[in-house]
Amino acid sequence: MTEEETYTIVAKRMAVGEPVAEGYLYGREACEMISRRLVTKDVMDAYRQSAFLTRRQVYGHEAAVEWERRAKETHDHARLVHAESKSNPERTRNSYAPRPASFREQHADA
Repeated sequence: MTEEETYTIVAKRMAVGEPVAEGYLYGREACEMISRRLVTKDVMDAYRQSAFLTRRQVYGHEAAVEWERRAKETHDHARLVHAESKSNPERTRNSYAPRPASFREQHADA
């Protein structure tokens, strides 16, 4: 299955409200889905809100807020890398880019 086919399948699932992996809500996969115009802002917002509310119900408000903050930070980073890769075709899809400071601090011992 090609990458394009995978994104199309996920987009169809989202259009009818089926569950999808969290990676399609924030980060590189979400950037691809959005840039290919496979999902609308309303659909993406609904899925993100559902993920937040579910997390809040299970783990509590503070944990959900922290998860959302990190997810948005990851998405912002992915959006920058995605934009750079579109403006610089020489850059490969799997090339490395600096991570946000909070990510580096969290994983300093790893």
